[in-house]
Amino acid sequence: MSGHSGSSSDSDQDEVALSDATNDYVEQEETAPSDSEAEDTTRSRRRRQRIHFDVEQLQTVYHLPLKTAMMPVFGRQPALAHKVHTNFASVTGTQVNRPLSSTMAATHDPKRVIYLEDDAAYDKTQFLIPHHYLDSVESVLIPKGLIEDRVEKLAQDIRYAYEGKTVHLLCVLKGGSAFFHALVEKLRLFHKYNKCDYVPFTFDFIRVKSYEGTKSTGNVQVSGADLAKFKGKNLLLVEDIVDTGKTMAKLVPMLKEYEPESVRVASLLEKRNPESCGFQADFVGFNIPDKFVIGYCLDYNEIFRDLDHICIINEAGIAKYASSS
Repeated sequence: MSGHSGSSSDSDQDEVALSDATNDYVEQEETAPSDSEAEDTTRSRRRRQRIHFDVEQLQTVYHLPLKTAMMPVFGRQPALAHKVHTNFASVTGTQVNRPLSSTMAATHDPKRVIYLEDDAAYDKTQFLIPHHYLDSVESVLIPKGLIEDRVEKLAQDIRYAYEGKTVHLLCVLKGGSAFFHALVEKLRLFHKYNKCDYVPFTFDFIRVKSYEGTKSTGNVQVSGADLAKFKGKNLLLVEDIVDTGKTMAKLVPMLKEYEPESVRVASLLEKRNPESCGFQADFVGFNIPDKFVIGYCLDYNEIFRDLDHICIINEAGIAKYASSS
């Protein structure tokens, strides 16, 4: 009996010793990883440092709810990670394979874009569309109220960008007139209740012809103002839309020949056009899909400028007003 009892005790001691030895081995494994594991750990740590998302940036740039923005992005939320990366690339025009640390740094740029997906649209029957236009409108892309709110934020961005300087607004007629007047009204409100020892802004109007039908020709014709008087001024071109970018890509260098202090561009819309020359405005309201848009002073052969909302024209509308120019 005693011999059997002693044998059991020895066995228990052996198991404890084996357990301790195993724990020691595990601890050694954890404290002294192999070279390859150490390399992997270092790479993982660097990756975590490189891929750092600020919650406010996620909310602002990617339009995510606070709860979603606070989730772990990589590893546990791969679908969200892909959406964030590709969405940002679409907004800025960057390539998807651009280093993520570089794209995140770009969020500090003064340009803040509201990105509208390719299928973004509102049912036109839910808005007041003039009866004579109803058959020509496919859908409403941006309601008037949303436009006005966005313009107010752009006015604030512009005010801060030109703090202490007089900005000379240069409205590009006719398409940019609605955006221009809304922007000026918001700028007036900002400066109305702030003490300034300088004139906050002045303005002029120019006409730039580059469209025939739905296509930008790239041949720019400018009229309406003496460009020589812009010497030494901080010019801000106010445009309705950057489509292919060919118009602005030629207009900006043309203006620089007259030696202004600076030349920037504010555009209400920026289109994801596959034929884009790559030009990007400094201040942009909305990044939109490659659709021909009308309304809010944007026209098709001089028609539809009086629409309150920014809408997408349908094929019937294009055919109906093709010969209106």
